[in-house]
Amino acid sequence: MLHLGLMRHGKSSWKEPLPSDHERTLKGRGRRQSRWVADQLIELNWTIDLMLVSTARRAQETAHQLSQVELKSSHRSDQANLYHCSVLELLDLILHEAKDAKSILVIGHEPSLSQTIHRLTRTSIDLKTADCALLSCNAEDWSSLYRGPSWQLRQIVSAPRS
Repeated sequence: MLHLGLMRHGKSSWKEPLPSDHERTLKGRGRRQSRWVADQLIELNWTIDLMLVSTARRAQETAHQLSQVELKSSHRSDQANLYHCSVLELLDLILHEAKDAKSILVIGHEPSLSQTIHRLTRTSIDLKTADCALLSCNAEDWSSLYRGPSWQLRQIVSAPRS
């Protein structure tokens, strides 16, 4: 059984002018949301063998918040190509990085995360900030990513909005 979590970064700040969108930071609410999701994943006994994290600052800060509450991964890989990637690019990245992992968490951006959920499960979802979709597939290897709807959406962990 393979497990895939697709998490949108926490609420980011538009307060300060920055040189690029890539540099936007989390708001206080985004940090709280991220920790709340981590707590929920711990309660669900969800483990992470591999965490793939966008290099965008808000995704990096989201991953940091998750690691602060005992939700650790065996391996973390920061990926610049998670920023504005297509569904196929995301699937290729997971397949390339997965190796022996049975449980992967991707921290990235919209719309590619929701589009990937749709590609794998045929379920239409619009992930809000810090939402995490938990998917599973009764398969032995990650090539099942390309077989489409063999994946099941198990749960959406939705962070509080305030």
